[in-house]
Parts: sequence; structure tokens; C-alpha cells
Amino acid sequence: MRGVLVPFYAYDARCRSTYAAQVGVHWHRTETFKDKEGNKKTRQVQETEWFPLQGSAVEDLRGHLESASMGLPPSEVVGLGAFDLGRALKFDPHLLAGWGAELPSHARAQVDRNAVEHIRVMQARRIKRRLLPGDTSRSVSIKTETELLAVELLLLPVWVTTYQHAGKVYRLLVHGQSGRCHGEVPVSRAKVVTAALLVAVLGVIALYLWGVYR
Repeated sequence: MRGVLVPFYAYDARCRSTYAAQVGVHWHRTETFKDKEGNKKTRQVQETEWFPLQGSAVEDLRGHLESASMGLPPSEVVGLGAFDLGRALKFDPHLLAGWGAELPSHARAQVDRNAVEHIRVMQARRIKRRLLPGDTSRSVSIKTETELLAVELLLLPVWVTTYQHAGKVYRLLVHGQSGRCHGEVPVSRAKVVTAALLVAVLGVIALYLWGVYR
């Protein structure tokens, strides 16, 4: 396992969004019906009433991180989780002791485009989660304009290791601040099959004992 200081760009941004949707509110009515024997019964039936909704939202973001390393794709950045930028220190060569450090391998213009796209997706999720009332929604349309206000290059700590299992190479990443681990876990098919068979056998035994002692 080796420690690597991975390059990230940290963005401050302003997001202006407009949205439109149909918001649904559930309500229930009692319905009377007859079963197969002709007996009258009642049941609750869910109905949904739909209302049009339009709105706008503005949000300022600080410290949105985008990887500037080709070796650390966005999927792995999400898996590692957030970094606490409040603990960041100004660059000092002494801080590199014992760590490998990468230079940005993505062009800045490409990282800017990635930031705008990822922020757009984040804003859409936030609006759906926080600003759409009711029980459900449909026909949701969200448009977001993102203005990148400031950017700063950071080096953030990540531990990296690779290992082999059954002839396949796996990579494990460890968050340098929180210790959170992210990586693909090897699966042994033989162990999965054995576990499934064991559960099935125990289930059969339990059914047998239940039939004997009930």
C-alpha cells in the first residue's frame, strides 16, 4: 500500500435553477367489493391528485471537488466520500515526505466541464429531494446554469493498493482522512454456492422439525 497525494480542483460555484413538475398528493377512499363467495368486503384504494408546480432556486457551492487525475475516475471519488477541506494546509514541500504526489493529468478545461456537469446533476437531485412537495412527482424538468466563481488546486491524500485473487487484479483505495475504504470485493463462487446450499438444507430441516413437533 502506498500513499498518494492526488490532485483535485476545488470549485466555488453559483447555481441558478428553474424547474417545473407535476406534484402528486396521495389520498385513500374506501371501496366495497364482493369476494369469491359473494361476501361484501371493503378495502382502501389509493388515488393521486396532481398539481402543476413551477419554481426557481439559487445556491452557492463552496469546495466542490473534481479529480484532476486520470488514475482516479469520478466513480472512485464518489466511493471514497467527502474530504474535510477545513483541515487543508498551505503547500509546504515538507508535507510531501513519504508520499507520492501527482501532477494534474486532466486538462483544466475538461475538469471545468466535468464540474459543471456534475454540479448540474447534484442540483437536480437536490431540487427533487427538497423542493418538490407532495408524495410523488412526474414530468419533472430542471434547467441549471452554473457559474464557476473560483478554483484552487489541492493535493488530497489517498492510500492505494492492488492485489490478485483468482488471477484477477483488484484495487483498494483508502480515504486519507476518514479511513473509508472503497474497491471491488472479490467473490468466490464456490463459497456462494456452499452458503446457498447450507441455507437450503437448514430450511428443509426447520420445516421437517416444525411438521414433527407442531
